[in-house]
Amino acid sequence: MTFRELVSVGPLGQRLRKAFVALALLACTWVLWLLIRDPAWDGWWDAFNWPQLFLYAPILFFFCATVWQSVCFIAEWFKAKRKTTNLESEVLQGAQSTLKFWLRDSSRVCVLYMTTCVIGDIPMALNYVAEVRGWPLHLWWSSAVNSCLLLMVGVWWILERIYR
Repeated sequence: MTFRELVSVGPLGQRLRKAFVALALLACTWVLWLLIRDPAWDGWWDAFNWPQLFLYAPILFFFCATVWQSVCFIAEWFKAKRKTTNLESEVLQGAQSTLKFWLRDSSRVCVLYMTTCVIGDIPMALNYVAEVRGWPLHLWWSSAVNSCLLLMVGVWWILERIYR
């Protein structure tokens, strides 16, 4: 079985697309995070501005998603390498190897990841509103980031099961 056959068919190709999309979103989010930082506060670990705090959990989520999808891709590739038969038909293989299919599925994965991050940043938004309005609800930023990251993982797991 060649690499071209493995990548375009089934869960292996989908893992690769998910890893590439997560890596691209990680790069975009990281660049945006660096662009909005305040250079006057460089070197201070606890002196982040609010836009940076909103992007901190998505950066961690995209990094973990990239690593997870890459590890799963490698594990499934070694597992498929041991098998010598291709279980999928040639018609399905031809349809899935087209650029149109790859772009459509990659955009679906991108929407899945972006929806996960928007829903996952709700605890940070609550923390921001409480800070601006002067409400007694105040989460230390690391607790808000942790709760955002946990919410993102939960939402990603649920959305992944729904949109299969």
